[in-house]
Amino acid sequence: MRDVTADYLPPNKAIEFYNFARNQTDDLLKTWHGAMEIGGKKISIEPRNGNLVAIFEEKEMPIGGDNGDFIPLCEEFPVCQFDIFFPFLSWRDFAYDGPANMMGRRAQRYIVTVPDAYGNSIDLVKIWIDDSYGYPLSCEVVYEKGRTLRRFRVRSLKKDSAGEWTVSSVEFSMPRERRYIHVKILN
Repeated sequence: MRDVTADYLPPNKAIEFYNFARNQTDDLLKTWHGAMEIGGKKISIEPRNGNLVAIFEEKEMPIGGDNGDFIPLCEEFPVCQFDIFFPFLSWRDFAYDGPANMMGRRAQRYIVTVPDAYGNSIDLVKIWIDDSYGYPLSCEVVYEKGRTLRRFRVRSLKKDSAGEWTVSSVEFSMPRERRYIHVKILN
């Protein structure tokens, strides 16, 4: 039997790995734009004048700024800025919670507590970060005594033309609202 405690990162390595993941994800989100498919409908995210906009059925919705972290981009696409930009990665109060598996991949699990600016609507965020690439594979926003408010999870990966693994589909769920959305990344 394997000793799983050997998979734990020592404190300095856990902090270093989290900071690496934060930078990797931040860089990706600043540069990524493309299209997704939700329930057969296409939504595009494109840069406009230094900002990102979501385009859905010829309507443009700005992403970022003062739109509110939990306001849905549109009724058909109840995913919000918080789901897309992972602001919790920049919150400073995080704790390493040990190794884990997600989608058959090795991951490291962290618990991030909410800064005062977010008020009392959220207690913490649980994050599973891929061991190899340093990107979040899953995150859960937890409120009121451990109930999940929102969940993001990578559902599938594919290799791109350069042989790198990229995300091909994700799932957003809002258990309190009983909504589950499967998103296929088109490019």
